[in-house]
Amino acid sequence: MTRSGMHGFTLIELIMVIVVLAIAAVALLSGYGQVADTIGTDASLQAGVQLARACGEYLIAERRDNPRKGYSSVISAGSSICNVVPDPQGLTVAVTFTPYTAAACPAGTTCTLAGITVTQGSETLDTTSLMLASY
Repeated sequence: MTRSGMHGFTLIELIMVIVVLAIAAVALLSGYGQVADTIGTDASLQAGVQLARACGEYLIAERRDNPRKGYSSVISAGSSICNVVPDPQGLTVAVTFTPYTAAACPAGTTCTLAGITVTQGSETLDTTSLMLASY
């Protein structure tokens, strides 16, 4: 028996469409959760890199702005020199100074490698190195 004048979907067809849409929605929402986690990690990494660069710029400015103290004032301040830079999001900055005697150090100068490490908890976000030379 056919109904020639009636058009539309049967109840079974509608239920099948709803099931397919529900499966697609679950797949999309699980991917969205991973994207949200990645965005938070990227923001922490970016903050770490910016903080390391700010510390490096502070080291250079401190050396430049204190010509009488210069090189020795930066080196003698030790790892606490970048404490003036605010630590957003619980980031920690550590600066280490080690003598540097490689070929990149100009003849007749004393060079020191400043290593700036930014961590958040136990995770290292960024490590930056600067070579400081006493002219």
